[in-house]
Amino acid sequence: MRVNILGCAPGWEEAPYDNGARWGINDVHKVAKQTDLAIDCHNLKRVMKGKETLGRRSIEEVREHLKLVKKKELPMLCTTEFKNIPSIKRYPIEDVIKRFGSDYFSSGIDYAIAYALYKGFTAIHLYGILLCVTQDEYFAQKPSVEHWAGIAIGMGVEFKVHDSTAKKRCTLFKTKFGNLYGFNIEQKNPMYVFHDKGR
Repeated sequence: MRVNILGCAPGWEEAPYDNGARWGINDVHKVAKQTDLAIDCHNLKRVMKGKETLGRRSIEEVREHLKLVKKKELPMLCTTEFKNIPSIKRYPIEDVIKRFGSDYFSSGIDYAIAYALYKGFTAIHLYGILLCVTQDEYFAQKPSVEHWAGIAIGMGVEFKVHDSTAKKRCTLFKTKFGNLYGFNIEQKNPMYVFHDKGR
């Protein structure tokens, strides 16, 4: 049982239509022809009220996203339910945390991988997920995606990241400069110095 998880970065269009389920992160369903499930674990109610921002997505874009979900009757998992959009269900966060013993979530990709494991999928393929565009993606989201990928691999689930970009830009399962710590002559891993102001 395979699931193809589609992100918004280049390469989502490579996901097959005839080999497994197709889940879209956030609003990728706006461009993908077929999506079986959308996963948008932002607090969209707060966004719609102007109490929270979503980086690249404006309130108008979120409004259009929700209109399309309603029109298509697209199943979607979110942080809250919407009375006027019955296809949106609340992500079963408590059950997922209880099942896997981890509450490490920093992106919608994490939620998608964890939900796939929760639902018993035996193969997870990522498309259009590079985690290299912004510092938020690289420093905040990459580690937790790798955490959930590690859980999947440890469970014996087939896990594959597809990167069709010309320069192979995806950073998953790679160090910052693509080297092997200790085996490269030039160590390029960044050194971080933490200062304790109390000393």
